[in-house]
Amino acid sequence: MNRVFGLKWSAVKAMIVPVPETLTKRGRGGRRAATGAVALVGSLILGARGVDAANINVLWIGSSSYTSTIQSLASPGTGDPSSTTWSFTNYAGGAVNLSSYNVVLVGTLYDGTLAGLTGAVSAVQGSSRVFLTGQDADFHVSISPGPTNFNGPRGFLRDAVAWAGGGSGTGFVFLNPSSSVGTEFGLSGLGTRGPGSNTVLIPGQYSAFPINTGLTSAGLSNWNNSSHEAWSGINSSLWAGINTTDSSTQYVTLVTASTAGASAAGISTPSVSSGPTNIVTLVGNIFSQLGVSIDPVFDGGVLSNSSDASSASAFTITSAGGTIDAGGHVLTFTGVFSDASGSTPAYLVISDSGVGGAVILDPAAANTFTGGVQVQSGATLQIANGSALGTGTVQLLGTATTPAVLNVTGTTTISNAIQVQGDPTYTVASGQTATQAGQVSDVTGQVGDVVVQGGGTLLLQPASGTTNTYSGGTDIENGTLQVGNAGALPAGSASAVPGTAVSGAVEINTTGALDLNNISQTISMLGNGSNGGGNVTLGSATLTIQNGATSASTYSAGTTPYSNTFSGAISGTGGLTIAGGYQALGGANTYTGATTITAGTLALSGGGSIASSSGVADAGTFDISALTGNTTVNAISGSGNVVLGGNGLTVANATGSLSGAISGTGGSLTIARGTQTLAGTNTYTGGTTIDAGAALSIGSNAALGTGALNLVGNATTPATVYVTGTTTIANPIYMTGDPDYNIATGTTTTISSVIANGASAGDLVLNAASGYAGTLVLTNQNTYTGLTAIDAGTLALTGTGSIADSSAVTNNATFDISQTTAPVSLAGNYAQSNTGSLVVRVSPSVVAGSGFSQIDSADSAALAGNLAVQTTVGTYTIGSRYDVIHTVNGVTGQFTSQSLGYYGPYIVPSVQYQPSDVYIVLNPQPALVDSGRAYVASRFAVNEALFQAADATLGGYSGFGRTDGSVSHGVWMHALGGFGTANGFSFHTGGFVAGRGFEVSPHWSAGIGVQSLFTGTSGMYGTVNDTQAGVTGYGIYHQGHVRVSFSESFGDLINNFKRSVPQFGIGARAGGSGLYDVTAARGSYDWRHGCVFVIPAVEAAYVHTQANAVSETGAGALGLTYAALNTDVGRIGGSVTAGMELHRRYGTVEPFVSVGGYGSVGQRHYTNVERLQQATSVQAANVSASAGYTGGVGVRVIGKGHWRGDVHWGGSWGNSTNAQNLGVDVNYAW
Repeated sequence: MNRVFGLKWSAVKAMIVPVPETLTKRGRGGRRAATGAVALVGSLILGARGVDAANINVLWIGSSSYTSTIQSLASPGTGDPSSTTWSFTNYAGGAVNLSSYNVVLVGTLYDGTLAGLTGAVSAVQGSSRVFLTGQDADFHVSISPGPTNFNGPRGFLRDAVAWAGGGSGTGFVFLNPSSSVGTEFGLSGLGTRGPGSNTVLIPGQYSAFPINTGLTSAGLSNWNNSSHEAWSGINSSLWAGINTTDSSTQYVTLVTASTAGASAAGISTPSVSSGPTNIVTLVGNIFSQLGVSIDPVFDGGVLSNSSDASSASAFTITSAGGTIDAGGHVLTFTGVFSDASGSTPAYLVISDSGVGGAVILDPAAANTFTGGVQVQSGATLQIANGSALGTGTVQLLGTATTPAVLNVTGTTTISNAIQVQGDPTYTVASGQTATQAGQVSDVTGQVGDVVVQGGGTLLLQPASGTTNTYSGGTDIENGTLQVGNAGALPAGSASAVPGTAVSGAVEINTTGALDLNNISQTISMLGNGSNGGGNVTLGSATLTIQNGATSASTYSAGTTPYSNTFSGAISGTGGLTIAGGYQALGGANTYTGATTITAGTLALSGGGSIASSSGVADAGTFDISALTGNTTVNAISGSGNVVLGGNGLTVANATGSLSGAISGTGGSLTIARGTQTLAGTNTYTGGTTIDAGAALSIGSNAALGTGALNLVGNATTPATVYVTGTTTIANPIYMTGDPDYNIATGTTTTISSVIANGASAGDLVLNAASGYAGTLVLTNQNTYTGLTAIDAGTLALTGTGSIADSSAVTNNATFDISQTTAPVSLAGNYAQSNTGSLVVRVSPSVVAGSGFSQIDSADSAALAGNLAVQTTVGTYTIGSRYDVIHTVNGVTGQFTSQSLGYYGPYIVPSVQYQPSDVYIVLNPQPALVDSGRAYVASRFAVNEALFQAADATLGGYSGFGRTDGSVSHGVWMHALGGFGTANGFSFHTGGFVAGRGFEVSPHWSAGIGVQSLFTGTSGMYGTVNDTQAGVTGYGIYHQGHVRVSFSESFGDLINNFKRSVPQFGIGARAGGSGLYDVTAARGSYDWRHGCVFVIPAVEAAYVHTQANAVSETGAGALGLTYAALNTDVGRIGGSVTAGMELHRRYGTVEPFVSVGGYGSVGQRHYTNVERLQQATSVQAANVSASAGYTGGVGVRVIGKGHWRGDVHWGGSWGNSTNAQNLGVDVNYAW
């Protein structure tokens, strides 16, 4: 229905006020764009002034026939609207002081009746109220329901009188059905001051037609029971006088028909007027009857028209405001709207009681009204310039189904504050920009959206320091919403409960766009419009999204559903921040700034991508599980989580550390470039791939999830793993190319899974990065076939861990195989540099693998650097050999340093190099075997004793040749003893040789003898005592001065060895036996002259000794076993003995001296093999000096009887030996 106003007396305000009827609102079935018209719905209400009066002095001037009837109105009756009492006076004619009366009530008069009252009227009128109605008095008192019922015509007159009497001065009410006011009242008197200040003009339409049904509810009488006649007699001169003679800016209130289609016959002539006219209600084809000289006034009324129309009139608006009802038509206003003088105007309401109407405000100059505009649901207000809206607040009162529309057709700035309710639409024509410079907020107590339509650009740019605060959402359906400053978009909020209210949400249709214009903004969520998602242009700005959602959901903002899933594209150099809640992106975004998740979840869905973003700083959750495939980010870091689902995430230029958890069944992670640190406990199962040139840093195996680790390097660029903490990796590992492992110094990384080739052969490189010299332990039987390069730290194999298929091993750091339980087989060569170290294990067991570590190379080994041996607890066997390196093609080089471990106090380990092997040999402590050298050294003393015994037999002591050359016979004995040093030992000899000589012929004698000799050889660690006991046979030929003798001796050799090594607590004994034989010959020439004699002689002897093997007792496991020792040595020498014969009474005394020398023939340097447990030691010593010189002195006594004897001392020196001997001979010759 039409929005209508009635006039009602207000006891509170002491005036008649237009009161609007209830406006029936239409439901919103959906938005529609205005077509050439804008609908704004609102209310502009401005009331007249006045006071109540409990009693009114009324002067009645009219026909006497109505006097009694009018007088009957003086007392109120039942239902009286005004509830006032009249002091009623019937005018009797003549002069009258009108100032004594509140109201002058004038009925139908005739010419000249009031002519004499003109002065009285002029004296009192001033700003008094005047009520003009084209009604005869009898119509108001005679029509049923009767004079006593104030709910009818009588009530109307009572209210009219009460209103007129409530003004300033004397008020006037005229009841004139068909006469001219100018004729009956006197135009000159009325026009002196003019009643324009407060005048109500109600022209009649025709008999029995209700002027305004709204007056019924307004209380200004029940006009349904009233009949009216048109005021056809109003002429132009009267109208002009009313409107122009008043010097004030007040106006005449014009009340016309409100029913659609009604004519306005009563105001056909005012079109020539130029005064202000209050529009209480203007209906019908009214625009055609209001000329441009009319200045209509909105004082709470409704303006509508029956067809499309335009008006150039200048409208004023009072504190009662007013309404323009498009009524389904396009109403265009080109005049200026301004405030009524002295008024504080209310809203100009734009409504549309029809469908598709619009109100166009297109003033030639700026509208200046200040009360604001209220566009109601379903209405459209169209402007080309923001100045058309005046300076007040603009309210856009949409509903859930029907918007209020502000249609902007030109590029302009709107400085008005905008208040929104429901789902209003801001339509900007394509190619145009509307700058909204005023603040956009909610209508008080309401929730409002901003909906952008039209294809143009809406620039939200509230004044500096001001923020738009509307609490609904922003719906960009068609066109661009551009941000003008930081306060453009309200931040808003959303709860965790889907379907509940949300504020600050933005949704963008496929034909819409949000342009941040390099200005950062915060919103609650970003979603699609009705047919998909549009674009967001960041420029250099950051878009921050913050809500309380926990998943992809739909919420309500104002009257519009909003979601947090956006499938459009975000572009620009700026970034995106998720500060809480949940936001999903399903578009191919191209923005290059940072993606920051300070809280909440950023989810990618469908084909969503943020691959162009510089990186993701994740302190919340980054969720790609809803994608239809894999995706890429430039970098990712932070403490937040990553949800992969079954998708793969590639980090294109990794730079940061991610300490949150990465999850997803089937989800995978690829590091394409840069270094990515993972510090969380991850559960994704699809594996981790590190491409060539990329690196992954982890602190523990938990960072790798449960899938395989793929290291995809190439021949020149590695894929790199950094491990910063001690951990065990059980993930399968596949290597391609030349991947690097960097293990932090002081940490150990154990790989218990199999390392295998990837797409092609892979190397294992333990890299030399700064700070990364830790230990990498391999425990499984790895199958990769590439090179193993140890450039830093330690590569260790344990248990059955192997790299058997590796093409080669180059060791520039440490290769530790000490904990292996099987030989370490290598398909290629092993090369160790000067900086390398090989660590092996040795145990008492000599079984390769289980007992000791072994490299078993199918190729070769090139050695340098260090060898470190770790020993296990146990008892080691001296002499054990451990083949720690075995090759097929040979060993070159040697270790330049070594740490061979500890095997007990008796063992000295050493490294032994063989052509294809390297052994660790457990040698005895030198003292343990060197202490046995005395055994072989003792042969020197034994041989010296045997040589002495032979010399004693051959020296002529077994028979004395006579001067005549005969040989005598007898018994003889030679006692001998000596001492000396040889082979570093001290020795001594002793014993005797005794025999019996027989004369065979004058020149020959022969004999037999026995020998009993003993020797002792002593050194630091012990002594060897030998005894020789045997027999000898000899023969002597003596002819003149020549003497030749020869002998053969043989016997048993018994030795006893005492060895003591105090530092090891050893006291050992050994006893053995053997044989000896000696063959000797001597020739001499005995020259005598006087008492002087000189005897030159030559001698040759051969000594053979044979001793059996012997083992020590008393030393336990440290006892030595000596091999059998046989010696054969010959000696050839010569000497000269000179002396004197001194005859004494008891016989002859021959003192003598001798000098000479000898040389040894045959083997004089012998070795003996000693065995100590599994060790053998070769001990060497000289059994005879190679040569020497001899010397001696002695004295021989030849008794006068059969006894002979001598004593002599002699010695030999040479070849680092010396021997001193003392001989005593006793002979009995007969």
